[in-house]
Amino acid sequence: MNVKHKMLMMKTILLLLTLIMSVVSFNTAYAADPVSVNIPVYKAITGDKPVENETFRFRLTAIDGAPMPAGSVNGVKTVTISGTGNTTFGAISYMSPGYYSYTISEDAGGNAAYTYDKTVYELSVQVTWKNEAGDELQAVMSLVKQGGTDKQERAIFVNDYACSSVIVDPPVKKVISGDRPSEDSVFTFYLKADHITYPMPAGSVNGVKGVNVTGAGTGDFGDITYTKAGVYTYTVYEKDGHVNGYAYDTTVYSMKVTVSEENGSLNAVREIHDQNGALASELAFTNRYSAGAAPTPTATPVPSATATPAPTNTGKADGPKTGDESMDYIWWILLGAAVIGICTALWLKQKQRR
Repeated sequence: MNVKHKMLMMKTILLLLTLIMSVVSFNTAYAADPVSVNIPVYKAITGDKPVENETFRFRLTAIDGAPMPAGSVNGVKTVTISGTGNTTFGAISYMSPGYYSYTISEDAGGNAAYTYDKTVYELSVQVTWKNEAGDELQAVMSLVKQGGTDKQERAIFVNDYACSSVIVDPPVKKVISGDRPSEDSVFTFYLKADHITYPMPAGSVNGVKGVNVTGAGTGDFGDITYTKAGVYTYTVYEKDGHVNGYAYDTTVYSMKVTVSEENGSLNAVREIHDQNGALASELAFTNRYSAGAAPTPTATPVPSATATPAPTNTGKADGPKTGDESMDYIWWILLGAAVIGICTALWLKQKQRR
């Protein structure tokens, strides 16, 4: 190989090296920083107010291998929200321009009280150069409901909560002891809510419901429907009817109804205590009847504060005497004076003789 050929080869190699270095230098100079987005998701609940927060699960699914946030598994990222609120799936980084697609959905849970939102959102992320120089990336998100074209401001899932109700029907029992009445009397009982907002049977007025029982037997105040968990207390007592022969039961019962919730179902537990705190199995009132008993006495009125005049004293020691009784005293006085006069005269006469 002559010198001329060697020189030509050297020039060719230098030209190739120059081209390679130019390409490397160009790519290095215009390599842009990645752009990232963080996709939020929201949870709302309508209907009844749950006593405890439910945990809801949401998933972000990549389409055609789109970039995903850290923690994703096989193109799916799952996050949870307890009760109402919002969260994010995590940051997604994009290294180059492109059009990337995803879906956002909620996993249906197992709580029968909830109607889970079946909406599926379609999310697209368009990544472009921010300027002609191509040194900075930008990302724009677009969200629509699957099958729709209207853009959505956010991926929000609304679950309706409807808690079942539970009913308590408190019966009251009348027991009669002692003699057998010739005819049945009517006895009246009252159920009173300890707070005006507590549920009561139909027909209640200002938190009070009355029921009558004729003779011995049972009566119902009516159904009490509970739609929320909580503790509800009531007072149950009998009205004194003042029927002759009866000694009325003065027991005052406290009835507590504890309503609890589990997976949207309500359960009610009732407890009854008397005024002394003793546990009772039922709302039972026992009236004792005595045949031929004296009528129930009317309560004695309370005396007023006005002073009562002192009664007149009829004894002989006080006050002036009138009539024949006073004349007897006068005769005795005259007789005594006469005796004294005679005695005095006899004494003077006897003295003169000496």
